[in-house]
Amino acid sequence: MRRFLRCNKGLTEVEALILSPFILYFLLFFITIGMVFWVKIELPHASREAARQAAALGEYGFNSRPWKTAVETVSKSLPANLSVGTSGNGVKKAFSPDSPNPDQPDVLVEKMEGYYTAVVSYHIITPAPGMAKLLNPSAGWLEKYITITNRAYFPDEGG
Repeated sequence: MRRFLRCNKGLTEVEALILSPFILYFLLFFITIGMVFWVKIELPHASREAARQAAALGEYGFNSRPWKTAVETVSKSLPANLSVGTSGNGVKKAFSPDSPNPDQPDVLVEKMEGYYTAVVSYHIITPAPGMAKLLNPSAGWLEKYITITNRAYFPDEGG
């Protein structure tokens, strides 16, 4: 029995087995953080360009030229068709510009009291439970998506 307790054979494998889920979780966490930063860089460009076009052209609403510009910008720069099923908050896809996802479209261009507003949202898939809660304290523990929204305003140029 004493020889068995002093034996170190297989100890490295057991340590690796215990640590590997944590290492994998942190790897996925850092990939998700990278995705958050990528989306936070791309969304302001899409919303700003849509609001600028709306102010210059005087167009707004669903399927207008500014709306199409925002959709095109996000679709070209971010993976738009990712999906892991319906989340607890009703999200169905990473980017769904023309259908409620969950309660409003991911691209919204509207006119408000002398300003044109463009709102663009993107839903980042979280690969592990609890990740959404770590990055957004108001999210649930089992959320599958982190929603990032950007809003841009441009004054009405009288176009």
